[in-house]
Order: sequence, then C-alpha cells, then structure tokens
Amino acid sequence: MKVLFLTSVYDFNDKGNLNVDLIDTIASHGHEVTVITPKERKYSLPEKIELHGSITTLQFKCLNFRGKVNAIEKGISTLTLGYLYLHSIKKYFKDISYDMVIYTTLPITYKPVLRYLKRKYGTFCYLLHKDFFPQSAVDLGMMKKNSVLYKLFRHIEIGLYSSSDKIGLMSYGNVEYILKENPYLSPSIAECCPNGIIPTPRDIVKQRKEQSLIMRERLGIPKDDIVFLYGGNISRAQGIEFIKELFSRLKETPVSNTYFLMVGSGNGYDDLKSHVDSLRLNNVQFISLLPKKEFDRILDVADVGMVFLDNRFTIANIPSRTLAHMDMAQAIIAATDDFTDYRQLIELNNIGLWSSSSAPDAMIKNIKELTENKELRDMCAKNSRAYLEKESTAEIAYSIIARSYKEWHS
Repeated sequence: MKVLFLTSVYDFNDKGNLNVDLIDTIASHGHEVTVITPKERKYSLPEKIELHGSITTLQFKCLNFRGKVNAIEKGISTLTLGYLYLHSIKKYFKDISYDMVIYTTLPITYKPVLRYLKRKYGTFCYLLHKDFFPQSAVDLGMMKKNSVLYKLFRHIEIGLYSSSDKIGLMSYGNVEYILKENPYLSPSIAECCPNGIIPTPRDIVKQRKEQSLIMRERLGIPKDDIVFLYGGNISRAQGIEFIKELFSRLKETPVSNTYFLMVGSGNGYDDLKSHVDSLRLNNVQFISLLPKKEFDRILDVADVGMVFLDNRFTIANIPSRTLAHMDMAQAIIAATDDFTDYRQLIELNNIGLWSSSSAPDAMIKNIKELTENKELRDMCAKNSRAYLEKESTAEIAYSIIARSYKEWHS
C-alpha cells in the first residue's frame, strides 16, 4: 500500500516522536510512505527530497507560522499551507496513486489536498486529530467566538472534517466532544486512536538510568534530590500564570529535596524564567529547548514528569510529552483544566497525581507527596511504563488506522 503522511513537524532521526514512530511502524508493515512537511523560511533550508528505505521525505518552504511570528504572516502561512502541500504533491508525486493519506492537526487547511486525492485516486482520508483549533484559541483568549477570524477558521475546520473518511482522536473524551460540537458528523466517523510511540527496550531504559548520574552532576543537581522535569513548549497553553504562581508559593513554602528542570521554548519561556529568576530559587533550572538526543540525556535524570495545561481549556487535550516519561518509567504529576479526561488517564491507571491548574496549593501537596513517598513514586513509575506498553504504542495506533482502512475498502 502507498501511504501519504502530511504533518507540520517531522525529522526522520527524531525517534520517540509520535509521528516519526508511527511512520516507521507503517513502513515496517511493508507499506511505502511519503512524508511531506513544511520548513519555515526563518530556517533558510532548501526544498529537498530524501530517501530512507521505503520512506520518502519532502520538505517544502513556507512562511513562518510558529513561535514569535508576526500575526499577519502567521495567518497567511496557516491559510496557504494546504495549497502548498498540494503544489508539492503535483510537482514531485503527481503520478503516484496513494491508497491512504494520513494528516495531523495543526494545521487544519488540508482540504484542497484531500479533495484532489479523493477525486483523482479515491484515496482513503484519515485525520489524526491533535488540536481543536480554532476553539483552543478561543479558550486562551486569543480569538473571539463571534469574530470574522473565528468564523473563517471554523468554516475551514468543518471542511476538514467533511473531507475526512475517518477521524482518529486522542481520547474518548475527544470523541464525545467532536460529535457534540459537530452534530452533522456520523458517529461512525470518529474513533479513539491514542498517541503512541515505539517503546525503548527495557534493558536500554535501565542502562540510561544507571548512566544518568553523570548528567545529574553536570547539571549541578544534588545527588539525593527528587527531580521534577518539564520538557516542551512553554506558552499560554501551559498556563504560564499558574506556573508562575506555583513557583511563588514554593518560594514561600519550599518542599525539601526537590529539584525542578524546565526545558523548553515558546512565547512564555522568557516571561516564566524572568519570574522564577526574580524569586532566587536555587532548586530550579531553565534550559532552552534542545535537540532530542540532548534532551533525552536530561530526561534520564528525572524522577517525575510534569504536565501543565491552562485551566481555561474546554477541549480534552492529551499532552504527547507524557509518552517520553512513560517510556522512561517515570511517575507523572499533572495540573490541567477540569474538562480534559487526561485526569482519568492519570488517576485510573495509577501513574501519578493530578490537580486542577487553578489550585497551586494542591499541586504543591502532590509535589510533596511524590517527593517523600518513594513507594508511591515507584508504583506510579512502574504503572506508567506498563500503560505505555499496553495502551499507547505506535503499533496500536497503526492497527486502528489499518482496521479502519480495511473496513472502508471492503
């Protein structure tokens, strides 16, 4: 089978990334995969095609749309991405008949591509839904629901759903949400297709943990401290004001033997770092976002993975960063909105502790408990890895997509 995979972020060497691992898994089942991804002009990279066995990758040039970008350029870039994907297909792959196209949000502007593939080849269109834009922008106060801009992107979102044969969502909460907010959709179009990676072999995990003392010493972390690590984007979506308040409270009522590593980038990184620096906390360290291999060495020193989501969200976000902590058999501590079913994932599977991201004192209580209760921390770590292997692998995601294609094709 020939599979086309469209995504805004892809690096063939970035093993452990959910898109990379899913693509590798698809290829391992004997399918030919073409991956098309944009590269923003700020990187000054050429348009290029690379071959990696049965995986072909193409990166095309586009305007900037991530991070600190002019709002006008970001809007134009987002609106034109679908047409740039289509242009790339016609330019480089016009004679290839694809059996299936898989595409991930964001962006949501894939409709021109889907319409072309459906008309020309009858291609099966599978949406891997990772972000409910524009509602996420409304929740964070970046867009008003009665604005022209919202109505434009909502129209594009509806077009995306209508052009899809199947929509795979990260949780059952997301399945319920999309059907409730889009009653024109048939219930059969939506299914749960969880985030998944290829688990690192357990012996390698053990080896990495044994070697992590070198990195701990290099980072200046006290030998016996319990390390809480946040890695990823630091922006409005993570609830910057809550995190600032959390560290302010930790200044007033510190928890002994804890060390916090904040590794990332984003619009909120400088603001958060400046606030924490002003508190003069000696157990918090900020590190700018690193290449994955370097980040993994820092990941190895962590005892607990931290997850943050802004309390204003009304959609069921499931942070993919969780997978890296599960892979390394680490407990999870989360502070999120009350809407997402991520809380149930954490609590029902006993992989960590949850609190609302409107309650910093509750988060501090959980930090204290995971610091002082080694038995709890070890149990959560064990369950975390077990959950990954049983419920959240790239193989599971592939089997769900393959089954949907088979049902559609029969």
